[in-house]
Amino acid sequence: MAARAGVSLATVSRVLNHTAPVSERTRLRVEEAVHALGYQHQNVGRRQPIQAIALLIPDILNPYFAEIVRGAEDETEHEGLSLVLFNTTEDPEREEQALDRLLHMALEGAVLFGSRVPSKRLVAFQQEGQLPVVVINRRVESPNVACVLVDSEQATYRATRYLINMGHSRIAHLAGPSGSASAAARQQGIRRALADAGLSLPDAWCVPSFPDIEGGFQAMSSLLTTGAEVP
Repeated sequence: MAARAGVSLATVSRVLNHTAPVSERTRLRVEEAVHALGYQHQNVGRRQPIQAIALLIPDILNPYFAEIVRGAEDETEHEGLSLVLFNTTEDPEREEQALDRLLHMALEGAVLFGSRVPSKRLVAFQQEGQLPVVVINRRVESPNVACVLVDSEQATYRATRYLINMGHSRIAHLAGPSGSASAAARQQGIRRALADAGLSLPDAWCVPSFPDIEGGFQAMSSLLTTGAEVP
């Protein structure tokens, strides 16, 4: 039925069970497939789809994300919903698998934090699943994907200015992963603050790191063992 209508199984479920809104065009395509195949929908004895929000985070062991999970649990419970949690471990392939699984679940929406898959994949996921999607701390150019952004450049600019105003001038930066838009914005903020004060950030003092405790430890160890003068 899903193949005939050209939609996902999750979309068919939403139309048949009236669990989430879909476009009029999509609803008509599913209903046409139902009639063409002679399908008789039976509600008796079937479990109703769960009323839940999916939350994808990159590292459940990171205390920062643990706090986010707790906040999400408090809010979903307050709204009478369940929380479906996926730990992607900063792995794009694992995140892809999670998105595929979500398409087969009748959910109320999905929140993605620290997503590593291409933006076009997130747009396609939202279109196929026909559910509200919120992406945290990443910009996705689509009117159907909501984005909650942190001004990382301004945040690190202000933090660096604070250190400068305290009298510090030799300031290093343990950066995030290479290729991360947020990490690039943070580094830009630090360099801008230093430049405004007539200072600079030597390349040897800017060390990429994986965003967890071990990554920070390795980055600092690397900084201390370069042999160069460090702050």
